[in-house]
Amino acid sequence: MKSYLLTHSIFGVIRYHLSRLVSGLLNKLTKNEIISRRLFLTICTFGLKRSSLLEYTVKYWLKFTRNYMNNIVLDLITKIRNNYNLLILLTSCIEIPACQIARSLGFNRCEATRFKYLGDSIIGISEDTHASLKLHIARNKYGANVLKNSAYIVDLSSAHIEHPHKFFSKIYLITRNNKVKILI
Repeated sequence: MKSYLLTHSIFGVIRYHLSRLVSGLLNKLTKNEIISRRLFLTICTFGLKRSSLLEYTVKYWLKFTRNYMNNIVLDLITKIRNNYNLLILLTSCIEIPACQIARSLGFNRCEATRFKYLGDSIIGISEDTHASLKLHIARNKYGANVLKNSAYIVDLSSAHIEHPHKFFSKIYLITRNNKVKILI
């Protein structure tokens, strides 16, 4: 068992570095971050079993998230949950950990980067939610009126690319020093 885990870990590290190299080169050639990201995620996850990723998520990722979650953000999520009936996690993260994290935090729905599957195995990306793509997907799925009557929590690193003011009536920005700033 230990040798399998070691081998699996070594191949995982090699796969990760290879995918960074290939997607980085593609990004330089095409200047298209979305294509590079899709390639990176596909190379990193190709052949992984949905069940294995779910098991890893429950065993490790949820614990890590709970241990390092910002209490200010948790309080804000609770406040928003009390004021709105629909709580949707919009994230660029891959679907399996994102949806588990969303459930553990009390979200009703989760819009995350979705995989293509062949049986239980991941074979690629079916829907990417990188940057502002997640906002367009949410608008198409839930409607512009639902989003306009919603609140959105965004961190400083995403605010400049997403332009959430076009979609939401209330935006909470989490600053670098973990303060909440209301943008609109």
